[in-house]
Formats: sequence, C-alpha cells, structure tokens
Amino acid sequence: EPICAASPPCNRSSPRSSRSPPTPSRTCSCARRPAEPIAPGPLVRTCSSFPSLHPLKEWSLRESRGDSNDSGSFEPGVDPLYQPGVNDPLLAPDAARLVFALSDIPPAVVNGDRGDEELRATSFTGAVSGTIVSGGGDLGTDAVIGSGTSAALGSYLVADLIVSTVKSAVVSDPGGGSTPVPGSTITYTLVVTTSGTGTVANLVITDPLPPFTSYDAGSLTLDGSALSDAADLDAGDVGGTTPNQVTVALGNVAGGSLPHTITFEVTID
Repeated sequence: EPICAASPPCNRSSPRSSRSPPTPSRTCSCARRPAEPIAPGPLVRTCSSFPSLHPLKEWSLRESRGDSNDSGSFEPGVDPLYQPGVNDPLLAPDAARLVFALSDIPPAVVNGDRGDEELRATSFTGAVSGTIVSGGGDLGTDAVIGSGTSAALGSYLVADLIVSTVKSAVVSDPGGGSTPVPGSTITYTLVVTTSGTGTVANLVITDPLPPFTSYDAGSLTLDGSALSDAADLDAGDVGGTTPNQVTVALGNVAGGSLPHTITFEVTID
C-alpha cells in the first residue's frame, strides 16, 4: 500500500504503511526557473543539501524526523532533524506522521524564480511489489505488496517585494515651540509602503515607546482612523500585545498598494 507524504514546509503528510514497518527515504530537487523542467536521473538526489537545477544557485534543505510534541509547527531543539539510517521514523499500519521540510532560499534569486522540493516516502517491506503475504491482510486475508512508494511536490515562488517604513517625529513644547522638554508632546508618524510583486502575509508593524515618555491615551491612528489602545478587535494596541510597544496589524498587503500611515503621541516625562 503506498505511503503518501506532502513536502511544503509545515504542511501535513499522511503516510500510510504496509504491514511491515516502513523506512522512508527522501528525494529532493530544488530551485529552478519556471521554464526549466525537472530532469530525471542524476539531477534528482537523495540528500539534505544539493546543487539546484539552476547552475549558479544552491537550495539547502533540512528535514525533521517529525512533530515530537504535536504542536503543529517546527520548533528548533524540540523536533529532531532527520538523519537517514540513524533515526528513520517507523509507522504502524494506517499511522501518520507530520514531517517538516525546512528550506533556505539562496540569496542570488530573482523575481519569478521557483524552487521545487519533492518528499518521497518508501515502505520497507522486504518483498517486491506484487508479493502475496499469506494471512497478512485484515481478518486473516492475504495481503498483496503494493508499490510502497509515494511522493509529493511542493514549490516556492520568489516574489521581489520590499517593505519600507519611514518614521518621523514632531515636537510641540508647552510654550508653543518645538523644544523637547518635560511636558512636550511628540507626535510620531510611521509610513509603511510596499513595492514589487506578490503579497506580504499578515504584516505587523511594531514600535517601542521611547524611554522617559508616557503614551497619550487614545492617540493611536491608522490611515486617519482612531484605534483603541486595548488589544481587541481593531488593528492596533498599545501595550496589549507587548508591554510598552505600539502594535498595528496591517493584514495581507500587496506590493505597490497604497501606503499605510500610523500615528501616535507621547509626552516627555
């Protein structure tokens, strides 16, 4: 019976085993341009760091043995890295294991480059495909050894997208001037822009409150609209997510979209 696995990082794989405990292997091919097909043979290797199909780029890959504490996400130091032949995961019949594929994107890539990664799992049955195992099936029926191998391909598309934040400050002192003295108000403005292609997912802007100042309650705004100071249903908070810090969640922001403007005020102690 085939073993099924998924290869993108932090995606779940649902291997199914044959009657004998499997020993999965991994076959990976990575980092190519969209027009370059994946070639079979020596360019497809079983490895953890290997040349890409683009001659000037290398895509390194690390794999975990599994999700050791069922957290659903990879945790360095908690989830052990897979070492072929050393800590091969064993699966009971109809069992599943979550595997993480961790990829380091090389620096010399351009917009539109794509990295392909294949995760292949193979059961170790000790018999060739088509072998009949007497009484090895459910309820004592005979079992037939299947291919015992399955693979899934995950892809990474490089998007040339830049996020820029420009911060400015305006000081208003008690005498109507702009001298930063105790009692002066400082209005901070952060302008967030994106350029290029693609979308930034779940963009969050944070800014610590300056020392020796006190936040002016109710002064936080996003694009001219007031935000509450509490960590509630709107996009921002002051000190709610992180103490002494302004936090504003912009969500998914497409490259080249209109800039977002965040303002807040503090008073010098």
